[in-house]
Amino acid sequence: MKCNVAVIFVSVVIFLLLGISGYFIWVDHSHLHTLELQLKAVAAAQGPESFSTPLPAIPTVPSTQAADLTALTQRVTALEQKASQKPPMTEKVVKVASNVKEVTIFLGSGGTNNRDWTDIPSALSTVNLNNYTHVKAIYFEAALSIIGGEAHARLVNASTGAIYFNSEVWNNTSSSVWETSQPLFLPTGTSQYSVQLKSTSGEHASLDGSRLHIYLE
Repeated sequence: MKCNVAVIFVSVVIFLLLGISGYFIWVDHSHLHTLELQLKAVAAAQGPESFSTPLPAIPTVPSTQAADLTALTQRVTALEQKASQKPPMTEKVVKVASNVKEVTIFLGSGGTNNRDWTDIPSALSTVNLNNYTHVKAIYFEAALSIIGGEAHARLVNASTGAIYFNSEVWNNTSSSVWETSQPLFLPTGTSQYSVQLKSTSGEHASLDGSRLHIYLE
């Protein structure tokens, strides 16, 4: 920004000098042209014999002044070209190392008053475990709450119908608490996973959230 301001300032000063020099040259030429016209008028009034006397030559711009004007013009042109030039754009590549060590896949939430295991349609998700390499462990987690009794939840493979009995978790308080299952062994590839819920007392068992928690090596 400071460089651009300096270039603009120098350009303005140079243009002012050029303008002043050009003005004085124009005044000199105008004065000489007027003098020439006056001499011609006098010669015409005196008759043809007056033309035998040669008219004084119109002085030209001194070579040193012309050289100064040329040098100033070249300097202005050079400064304008320098100001218009932009530095080459360089692409900055930032490499970020992946430090992801765990992945959370949300399944959904819901609720039931049933004493038997009940499928929760709003807690269903399609998962492709092939997208995750070097899986260390997988856990089922559920946030449960109930007023009176116990709220139980477990994971089901909706694609195969398999029930993961060691995924069962429960809570018997009115405060929603995240409970974590034992480690699970899920098949590779793509499967739909859903949640089953039950209330031991018939009171409303609330599934405030459910997810698969995958830990990577």
